[in-house]
Amino acid sequence: MVNPRNDARLGGGPVDEAARVASLWGQLRIGMQVRNLQAVAILQQSDLPEQNVPTAVQLWEQTRATAAVNPAAVADDLLLLTSALANYYGLRGDRPRVRALWETALESSHTPAHLQYIRCALCRAAVNDGDDNAAAGWLAPCNPQPPDLMSDTTYRLAYSSLMTAQGQFDRVVQALGDRPDALPFFFSLRLLCGVFRANAIEKRGDVGTAVAQLKAYIATDRDTAISLPKIARTNARLALCPQSLPLALNT
Repeated sequence: MVNPRNDARLGGGPVDEAARVASLWGQLRIGMQVRNLQAVAILQQSDLPEQNVPTAVQLWEQTRATAAVNPAAVADDLLLLTSALANYYGLRGDRPRVRALWETALESSHTPAHLQYIRCALCRAAVNDGDDNAAAGWLAPCNPQPPDLMSDTTYRLAYSSLMTAQGQFDRVVQALGDRPDALPFFFSLRLLCGVFRANAIEKRGDVGTAVAQLKAYIATDRDTAISLPKIARTNARLALCPQSLPLALNT
């Protein structure tokens, strides 16, 4: 039996945008709050190795069951584990399993931040599956002006994914800024936002700026050169940075 989906709005109402963004800048050092350190230990440079997948699935099942009855006890553990598993299966082209993981996690989540994170992940998954109507449906109840940085970044990223699919690259730049330091971004999604920004800049005709921004990410963290092709593969439908990514990696 499947429970009815909760499509209630996750926020709204008048917001002082300048004060909100100023508050988000002050949250840059806040990451995911993880209770079970084993969920972190099974990752290697934020990726889930194949040998750790059975453990991750077991932890995910346990965490999901606990989250359904006592969400405070698991903090952000379910988000972390679902992201790791979704990335693993997404890289292998198992799109139905990616959606199933997120939809099941949604049923076990309650807080506005968790619901927004998961709905935005489902929006992006629907975009990658070529179902823009479903993507818009997942995004519609989300709060475009949330008080926390994680929710803000997930919304900007999901919206940018949908706009990228529709060729609305000016709107992507508006959502993500025209440079990496234009807006605050949640740490684990910063690079992904950077790729969507660079893609939009490239497809507006400025390949040089797109290359420079990607190269700046690589210069900051050597593992970025490994992460960038993975991002392109998991978002294959959108053909991200077709010119700038090869140039950034090979120069």
